[in-house]
Amino acid sequence: MYIEIIPALKLPRSLPVSFSYAVPPDLMRQIKVGQIVVINFNNRLTTGLVVNIKKNKPTTQKLKNIIKILYPHKLVTDEQIKLIKQTAVYYGSSINILVKSLLPKISAKIKNNPLQVVKIKNKKIKNKKSVIKLFWWNNMAHYNKFYKKIITQNKNKQLLILTPEIALAQKILTNLNLENEAIIFHSGLKTTQTFKLWQELLAGHKKIIIGTKISVLLPFTNLSAVIVDEEQNWNHKQSDINPRYDARLLATWLAQNHHIPIYLSTAAPSLETFFHQKINNILPKPVLQPTNINLVDLKQERESGNYSFISTALAEGIEKNLQTHKKAFLLHNRKGLANFVICQDCNYIFICSTCQTTLIYYEKTGQLHCHQCGFSIETPPLCPQCSGPHIKFKGGGIEKVCQQIKEKFSSINIKTYSKNDPQKELTAGGSIIIGTEYIFNKLNWSEIGLLGIINFDHFVSQPDFRAQEKAFQTLMLAVARLDNTSKIIIQTSNSNDLVLKSLVNNNATLFYQSEIETRQKFNYPPFSQIAKIISQDKSQSKAYYLLDQLAKKIKNEFKDLEISAILPAFPRKTRNVFKYNLILKINDPRLKDRLFKLIPDNFLIDFEPERLT
Repeated sequence: MYIEIIPALKLPRSLPVSFSYAVPPDLMRQIKVGQIVVINFNNRLTTGLVVNIKKNKPTTQKLKNIIKILYPHKLVTDEQIKLIKQTAVYYGSSINILVKSLLPKISAKIKNNPLQVVKIKNKKIKNKKSVIKLFWWNNMAHYNKFYKKIITQNKNKQLLILTPEIALAQKILTNLNLENEAIIFHSGLKTTQTFKLWQELLAGHKKIIIGTKISVLLPFTNLSAVIVDEEQNWNHKQSDINPRYDARLLATWLAQNHHIPIYLSTAAPSLETFFHQKINNILPKPVLQPTNINLVDLKQERESGNYSFISTALAEGIEKNLQTHKKAFLLHNRKGLANFVICQDCNYIFICSTCQTTLIYYEKTGQLHCHQCGFSIETPPLCPQCSGPHIKFKGGGIEKVCQQIKEKFSSINIKTYSKNDPQKELTAGGSIIIGTEYIFNKLNWSEIGLLGIINFDHFVSQPDFRAQEKAFQTLMLAVARLDNTSKIIIQTSNSNDLVLKSLVNNNATLFYQSEIETRQKFNYPPFSQIAKIISQDKSQSKAYYLLDQLAKKIKNEFKDLEISAILPAFPRKTRNVFKYNLILKINDPRLKDRLFKLIPDNFLIDFEPERLT
């Protein structure tokens, strides 16, 4: 007897998916697909997942025996094996990396504390087609009512609620009073917690799982429905490490493999979801919440002599809001006191030597900080390039906004938050909260009476083809979370922007239709699939050269493929490694597999990425 095993190792994607091993006679009756075994792979002991059992010898070559079976029962379901195979093929990733992310906690726990005997509940799958349904909610009451309905309908079954952030998972748990019925699952849980849940799911116990990306790989045996919470949120996509999968797509496959419905829950659908739902004639007509939006023209403010971040209308809005005893949230996607520091004598800009990104000045530390690698230095009195004394701070961040707010409201409790405050909890205090999008999903929106957008233009001026879409979704989400008495003040230099027109006129279709036309004109998703090929090396010239050679090879092989120039990544340098990107637009999905086979293992593939940079 011979078996096919996927080693739980980080292996090149060019290697075979699985490897053949022999089974010693004393283990032949025990071996099962889905078991974890110990093998000798390339003179290294490791664990592996059994994915196939064969009676006939696959080759004339003598095969190694497996060393032992870690646990007598199967620990990975057939649906899990199918899902990781689908993922590896679709994203051009090594299946071994997926298995490695699935198994380490299991094998580590088994070695020290064998599992209880768990018999997998074999679910009788009815021959039903999985249905994808868009739930376009318009306020929190609408949202909560729907979730409670799905939970009630799927009582005594397993239900997965996939969330983009742990903070949102906690909100769902609390808002729906699920503390005694649900568990929050994420990659940071202790091994014992993961293992207990693993066993319960294998046994078919009823469970509501509210989890982040990794949750789609759990061993569901009694799954009845999947909800993708905040379907539009790109935190569902793993973009910084391999495998670079999108949990939203995996959740769809998970639902299809179990023949169950999947609900895409959002206050503003991703453009791809809107497009596909529309062409399939299943797009629900949104019942949008009435909004109280005031647009402030920053050009007029400057003409009147007001060059601060706080317009007259926003200052008045804050003053009125304080009288209601509700909080004001000022959203500003700029960190620190100054976004960059420059020498006015020689125009030298202070950058991080490791990441090649601009350093940001924080008044509370008196230092220049890099937001990519965490590097920080004391602000020098003289320019390191010309020794000039004229060091200037440009482009104000949330600390600068806070300074100006304090000048107008000196006695008010003000708090600032950004991603660089990981230890600082979003506490109950603060009549005025100033923060970046990092805290957007961490706020208690029921306490917010005023949302102020300090500069809307920052959202849509990003070098990102999804910039308009993300800006629209951010504001739509705020509208849906605020109550009808709350106000939104948006400061902008372009009040005719399509996003703002759609919001003010309460017409989401206006935005989506226009954005779809733009995407089609420039051949962006959903009219193409994008593959970002990443070259990295300690030598900047070598990283560029290697990608340039690959680009020429791809052009020769694929005549009709749309291929970009070699583009510097952002940040260009990470952990002393330079990165360059090559962007490919694929109009024929049949080309993808052949393309991925052409790309050597020393390049990274990010298929259907969030950003092109």
